[in-house]
Amino acid sequence: MTIVRSLVVAVTLATAASAFATPAPPAAVAKQAAIADALAPSMVRVEYSLKEDRGEFPGWLGVMVAGTGRAFPRASGEMLIEEERPLEVFGYLIAPDVVFAEDPEVASRFVSSIAVRYGNEVVNATPMAWAKDDAAVYLKLEKPLAGAKPLTFAASTPADAKLVAAHWAPGDGDWSLVVREASAFYDLESPDGAKRATLQREGSQLVVDAEGRAHGAYILTSTPANDARPADLNAWTKLDKAAMDTLLAGAKKTADNSVLQVSLTFRSPRKGQMSQMMFESESAIETEYEALGVLLGDGTILVLAELDPKTTARLERIVARDASGTEHVAEFGGSLRDWGAFVAKAPASLSGGAKLYGDNVVSLRNQLLPVAEVRLVGRTRLNDANHTRLRSFQPGFRGIQFPVGVSNEESAFVFLPSGELAALPLAVRTQPGQGRQSWMQSSSTLCGSSVVASVLSDLSKSVDPQNVPLSAEDEARTAWLGVMLQPLDPELARANNVAEFTRDGEFGGLVTFVYPGSPAEAAGIEPGAILLQVRSPRRQKPIEISVNRLDLGFPGVFPWERLDELPEEYYDQIRAPWPPIDDTLAQTLTELGLGAPVTIEFVQSGEKRSKDLTVTQSPSHYGNAPKFESKDLGVTVRDLTLEVRQYLSLAPDAPGVIVAKLEPGQRASVAGLRPLELITEVDGEPVKDAASFGTLIEGKKDLKLTVNRAGNERVLRVAMEK
Repeated sequence: MTIVRSLVVAVTLATAASAFATPAPPAAVAKQAAIADALAPSMVRVEYSLKEDRGEFPGWLGVMVAGTGRAFPRASGEMLIEEERPLEVFGYLIAPDVVFAEDPEVASRFVSSIAVRYGNEVVNATPMAWAKDDAAVYLKLEKPLAGAKPLTFAASTPADAKLVAAHWAPGDGDWSLVVREASAFYDLESPDGAKRATLQREGSQLVVDAEGRAHGAYILTSTPANDARPADLNAWTKLDKAAMDTLLAGAKKTADNSVLQVSLTFRSPRKGQMSQMMFESESAIETEYEALGVLLGDGTILVLAELDPKTTARLERIVARDASGTEHVAEFGGSLRDWGAFVAKAPASLSGGAKLYGDNVVSLRNQLLPVAEVRLVGRTRLNDANHTRLRSFQPGFRGIQFPVGVSNEESAFVFLPSGELAALPLAVRTQPGQGRQSWMQSSSTLCGSSVVASVLSDLSKSVDPQNVPLSAEDEARTAWLGVMLQPLDPELARANNVAEFTRDGEFGGLVTFVYPGSPAEAAGIEPGAILLQVRSPRRQKPIEISVNRLDLGFPGVFPWERLDELPEEYYDQIRAPWPPIDDTLAQTLTELGLGAPVTIEFVQSGEKRSKDLTVTQSPSHYGNAPKFESKDLGVTVRDLTLEVRQYLSLAPDAPGVIVAKLEPGQRASVAGLRPLELITEVDGEPVKDAASFGTLIEGKKDLKLTVNRAGNERVLRVAMEK
């Protein structure tokens, strides 16, 4: 055999029970080898040399190679550039200067050059057309390849023709040409009730007869059962370069008119909230956030930003920017309960918008479709066009079929040639308790537009009434159960005989204190109980109760005696010593919704129990207690709340306010007041609450403040005159 590359010949016999148990006869091997010899002069390698563009790299490229007896993983464009090697795909010479090749669907902006290799001969090439019914590209050679010979094509295919499949692909150390029996099976697909008959084959194959004449090619594994493509690959229906440019330009223009940059402005987080946010997520939002939004024809903007209730509560302004950069102020409409997005109402000044494709996205399998890759880099919106084929689907949330395998899917907006939006990047929303207790992190995946259309068709059933903008006062409201918890570990779980209920202490909380009058007390939960799970009609999976380190208050012994050594610039960074009422469990209950029914599962006195409860709002806590700010003193005080009184062992009627904030260099700080101390008297008068503190200092020229720090009292004098 005279073949310019590595040759592997595989023979599959219908009568053989096993290729290992029954060796192929020498005559059959010789027949397959003759076919390989006939095809080898037409087999070429196509090399895409890649580059970065504006600091970006191609995503995952290429396809899994079937039929070779091996599976080759898709390649990362960045990895290929780093390793200084090209992306390689197979190709067939079908005319002296034309190559039919697998289409890797890499955006042209990432391609520095395309070369076709035959043996030691290398010739530059450019795309000239794309097949409409398969994942193939036609490449025009700069000049013919010396020694190569175009494929010959059969004029017709008799019904009883005995055909074989040839697979030309990277092998183990070199390229391999594998020849074996061709096969296909009938598949009737109906995920949405619409029957679609297909033939399933091994992908990336050339079908030939005993003389080496081509009867067709199949790169994709699935084709319509009534597929009638000609054997001659030159005669396939295709999109030439001009038509492809027009298709991509149309998608880019449609995306410019419908995929908008949306700027979100938020109220600043409350004191202490930012540290909690950063503990939970590295991507916590402070006061500004840039997102993408899809403008629909009815004036709805689907803003692709997954905001948790705490963040949405601080949302103050929504500004959509059109392609010209003109700003349009939109109104909040509602957060989607199950999807990482919210809807906003566009003003009349913002016109246009996309139409959503209403059918199941599976119906678009393998079609050549334009893609607008829209993303935000800082405050800059970028939009580049490419093409793709939705080759594969996987079931996900609620059995929905999601397209998979599309490069850069987190920024891919897939359109139909008609301009309808077929698929867009959308995250499944992180549900209450999931973000803090699961390794799974929500991320955008390509989702069929029909899913979005269904959700938006009845917003009253699709939005979360708990995930809305709130006033600063309402933002801090919190549900509660009314317990302090200690995290479990294997030792505690075994000592309390709950290892079997908690995966040996992986989750669960040991109750160390129950607040009088709390829902927990009403439910009969006592110190020493082990809380296990929260069950909610909102989630099929129970929420496992966990305790993080911020739920425990200040780690170790609070350094009361060293507060005087604390530099003023660190006043705002000191953490309160008491365990917060709005702990992880309270936050989960808040997200489930005030008034929502839940079931708490726990172990108490060696017995596993459950109790049905209604999510209840907590009393005032340190984060939302009434406050009074004195600019003259440079101090903000808050009412004493349950957790503060419990930590400091104060009676329910004990007077005082807590120093919540001190301004460096102002009168109170200069006089010696420190964060988290109690002011119990002003000029000998007891301070009942923050409001009375304001009354007692009003109009005074000099103040005498009685201050309590960890049980130790002292008197500070403050001159109020300038």
